[in-house]
Amino acid sequence: MGAMEKRIISIFEKTNNISEVQRQTGKCRVYVLKVLRGAGLKSKKKNMAYSRGIGKNNKLWKGGKNISPDGYIRILKPNHPRALSNGYVWEHIVVIEKKLGRSLKYYGKGDNRNENVHHINGNKLDNRQSNLQLFNTLSAHTKYECETESKKCPQSKINKGTRRNKEWHKRNTKRFLK
Repeated sequence: MGAMEKRIISIFEKTNNISEVQRQTGKCRVYVLKVLRGAGLKSKKKNMAYSRGIGKNNKLWKGGKNISPDGYIRILKPNHPRALSNGYVWEHIVVIEKKLGRSLKYYGKGDNRNENVHHINGNKLDNRQSNLQLFNTLSAHTKYECETESKKCPQSKINKGTRRNKEWHKRNTKRFLK
């Protein structure tokens, strides 16, 4: 048992609150529950995650893979550095990291220095290595999409024709195409 697992158990024994354990450790709920179940601990409050079972023990388990509302494939990897709060990671990130043999540079949500992955054929569900392209920065990715695929430009609302959006696009196009 590692230091993080011991810390999770220690905090849980003091507080008996899974949300507090998450807050103090920064780990997702799935990982915290996995550690607690492995240690044989249960919350005094009725917790549905325990009664339903986690992962393969849940009758609704679909292999830890799903499609997000915005159309990207997510896979369950609670220990991944880029895991969301629910323990899922975008599959295209995992595929490109495997190809590169390293983690992508990530400085926080929306930071321009983050490395970005682009789907060459535009299909968000196609995560083959040959269909993924890596950009060093968010602005490089945005510039590429604005130059080559105007319908995917972040200001794609201009295609809807509102005067306000067209004016915004005129003022800001140079900023994205530097």
